[in-house]
Amino acid sequence: MRINSKHNINSRVWEIDFLRGTALILMIIFHLVWDLKEFYGYPLDYSQGFFAVVGKSAAYLFIIITGISCTFS
Repeated sequence: MRINSKHNINSRVWEIDFLRGTALILMIIFHLVWDLKEFYGYPLDYSQGFFAVVGKSAAYLFIIITGISCTFS
């Protein structure tokens, strides 16, 4: 297989990596709040308000990024 010198086959799109990292951080925050409520009984509400938006945003970002990444392969 010959690789064209003008196109680097291992090039990455930094915007996708940035969005993937953002979604990961949002998901970690949501799951941390969920764990604090369910396992330790902290009075946090993750089903509405800010933490609900964080959880849904992370999920939507993962789905959108997956669709975009599939077009690259």
